[in-house]
Amino acid sequence: ERKEYELIESGLANVNWDIKNNNSSSINESSELSDSPLAILTRLRQFTSALKIKYCIESELIEEINNQGEKTVVFDVYIDGLKKLYEKYKSNSGLYIGETKTEERQKLVDTYQDVDSYLKNLFMSVATGNVGITLTAGNNMLLLTIPWLPSEIEQCIARMDRIGQKSTVKVFIPIIKNTIDDDVYYLVLNKTKVISKAIDNIDYQDTSDSSVLGELLSKYKNKYKK
Repeated sequence: ERKEYELIESGLANVNWDIKNNNSSSINESSELSDSPLAILTRLRQFTSALKIKYCIESELIEEINNQGEKTVVFDVYIDGLKKLYEKYKSNSGLYIGETKTEERQKLVDTYQDVDSYLKNLFMSVATGNVGITLTAGNNMLLLTIPWLPSEIEQCIARMDRIGQKSTVKVFIPIIKNTIDDDVYYLVLNKTKVISKAIDNIDYQDTSDSSVLGELLSKYKNKYKK
């Protein structure tokens, strides 16, 4: 797995670092430029996400939580792994992603909030499930891929850690050492500290998504650009 990760990363030695929007705030992970640095960084994030999904299944972490009589929510930026988790645990779990119909989403939330229901786990995409819902029936959260915005992390946690929560919320953010995980974690952590200092400024705008991407790209550009 380490060799496969390094093989993906080695592609950065052959990309076009001069693509116009490499360092602009318009960067997003839906870029279809297969030879762009962002495309390779995205593949690295998708690969580490897949490894964490594999770990969740092989370690029986979710079963362990459920066997303690507790519920969990698993968030990820990418949906492929969430679908795999759902296929594995569909007997007591729900899938809450962009493809999930509106009426089904509300039904999932209502069922999850019923402490006696069969629904013990929700597998949610960050983009779909990070705002507007209450999931206080659970108190375990796994965040498998860190989003670019610190505020999105806080919003995910706030689904459980809010009025009505009767237990201590446990948040697990697995980090794979010496991978892009490390880089994103520390960059986002640093931005969180900056935001905290600026919180009293009413004109403050959270642009940390573009700045995290910019710093990440700069790091790999310095490492790989010939």
